Amino acid sequence: MKNAAARNNVYIGLALLFAVALVLRLWGIWFGLPFSFKADEYHEVFRALELGSGSFNFERTGKGGYFYILFVEYGVVFVALKLAGIVDSAQDFARYFARDPSVFYLVGRATTAVVGTLNVFLAYRLGVRGYGIGAGVLAAVFLTIDFLNTEHSHFITVDVPMTCLATAALLFAVRMVTDGKASDYKWAALFAALATTTKLPAILLLVPLLVAHHYVVRRQDGGARRLFLARDLWWAAGIFVVVLAVTNPGLIVNPPWEAISVGADPEVIEENDAEVLPAVAPNLFVYYLSIIAESMGWPLLVVSLAGALYALWKRTPTDVILISFAAIYYLVFSSTGSNLFFPRYILPLIIVLALLAGRVLDVVWPRSGSLRQAAAVVFVVILAGFPAYRTVANNYLLTQTDTRTLARNWFDENIPQGSRVMIEGLKIEPTKLTVPLQDTPENMRANIEYYKSREPGKAKYLGFVLQVDIGNTYDLELVKPTELQSLEFYKNKGVEYLVIRPEAFASSRSMGQAGRDFLEDLQNDRDVSLLKSFRSDPRSRPGPDIDIYEVARMQRVPPSR
Repeated sequence: MKNAAARNNVYIGLALLFAVALVLRLWGIWFGLPFSFKADEYHEVFRALELGSGSFNFERTGKGGYFYILFVEYGVVFVALKLAGIVDSAQDFARYFARDPSVFYLVGRATTAVVGTLNVFLAYRLGVRGYGIGAGVLAAVFLTIDFLNTEHSHFITVDVPMTCLATAALLFAVRMVTDGKASDYKWAALFAALATTTKLPAILLLVPLLVAHHYVVRRQDGGARRLFLARDLWWAAGIFVVVLAVTNPGLIVNPPWEAISVGADPEVIEENDAEVLPAVAPNLFVYYLSIIAESMGWPLLVVSLAGALYALWKRTPTDVILISFAAIYYLVFSSTGSNLFFPRYILPLIIVLALLAGRVLDVVWPRSGSLRQAAAVVFVVILAGFPAYRTVANNYLLTQTDTRTLARNWFDENIPQGSRVMIEGLKIEPTKLTVPLQDTPENMRANIEYYKSREPGKAKYLGFVLQVDIGNTYDLELVKPTELQSLEFYKNKGVEYLVIRPEAFASSRSMGQAGRDFLEDLQNDRDVSLLKSFRSDPRSRPGPDIDIYEVARMQRVPPSR
């Protein structure tokens, strides 16, 4: 009876823990709507809608898979809207999205939140399978409040789904060693393939899977012949290749050779040009270590590293499987020559560190003495407190109005429609990092003609935007960060207003000295005046700092198109 009661208490505690994990990941998912301020989110949303229209994107091969889930969910949304009489056709559905995409983003973000919570459960199961229930519970606690994992569980991006699938693959790799079933090989290969489909760097999972296979063969007293010719191994290899080919056929049609360097995702380099990145790439070994420390908190990271040292000493099969994955992952990402480096790239490594921290704490956990056990609980609470505080603070910040939304509202109230505005942008609209102003119908029609043959998906989307009420529009002079010209150049083109993110112009690696010179010219030019500023606050106001400048009327030159 006592054992049954203890098990029930554990189950209740785990249910509460997973509920907290879900709440922390759902809290604030409505941020920014109806605008999307996350650079990568729209890729998955548009790929799902593109698939719904009968097209398949073979170009974005470094990332994929997640949009299949969104495709199914958006199909459900379509049926619900049709039954409610809100839309009658696929064209109505597209116009509904163009008018206000909030529902689509909420569905996608809620899905990522659920996936992030599932990852907490899988980390728990992996800890239990490899080390015991105590290690599993502690790992789940640490992952529940981990800043990076919680933050990115709010976005419709592939990083959290890939990490979740990677955790599942590692779980079955450990099961291969502990159970030795052929089905574990197949499940491990399946999840590794799905993780790789979701984001290409997950192919590094092949290392811990091969380590697990080595232990299986050694336990069965197999020699080198069995190591390479085992039927289960080749079944797993076949499943991996077939699943990868079926779920991401673009890998065959359009191999991403440029992305093989891991992290060098050519499809996002252009859109991330506007990110404020250091002029010189830092030492990535130090950079990612500091990112992990910020996410977990230094105290928990120190415990995790102690757990890694303990794992290197014990070298159980689970230890070697996890350490091999963490080591190759950290080494590859830290030694890459890519121009892109972001905190989210290191999410899978945090899973391993949380597991190793849970394991080493479980080893030293007092088995008796209420005072010592209470002290151990307090110690865990302190370890979890650092990342928990940052997570809660970030979630609260997501519920506050973004500077870009404030600037957009102010613009619509104070700036005449049709005004010529210089703003950071790429192909058809401002970047997600600046104010979401809407281009004029005339400019959109010109873009439609331009993209009809080059990128028909963009042309089709702009066509639907033109069919709905899109509010105030402005004659946008979209500026790529790498193509920034002088202030005089834009004045001569008839620009009346300039929307500037001062930090980006001062610090962006892609703008370089041109951005700093541009800011200096803005401050010194007597014909240009600062009209309005919107300032962010790390505690109460999300978004970038934004300055809006006006060019004196006498200096405006009629634009020549």
